[in-house]
Amino acid sequence: MHTWHWHTWEGMSYLTCSLLEAWPHGFFTQHFWPRSPEELTMVLHPDASGYRLKQVHGNTVLTPSEIAIRLSEIEEENDSALVSADGLVSEQALQAFDGKERQAAASLD
Repeated sequence: MHTWHWHTWEGMSYLTCSLLEAWPHGFFTQHFWPRSPEELTMVLHPDASGYRLKQVHGNTVLTPSEIAIRLSEIEEENDSALVSADGLVSEQALQAFDGKERQAAASLD
């Protein structure tokens, strides 16, 4: 059976799960609103880089390198642009991903 653990950061609570204990991760409560994914990543691991997508319910999975390339192509049009895809896969350690439930996990591999 996997267990859930409450943690506190600057007076705000978030959950972790023993199933994912090999990776820094967190399931954040509403008290963390409206912090950005980049700020939430800092709670879990200050040296990690955060990545985020616009979910499109398709079958596209990208790496952080591919996100950077696509962002450079669309940044001229929109400062707050997000790359459209449905999944992220890390290429190296300390790459954190944001999910709809305000969760972030940093890859340790």
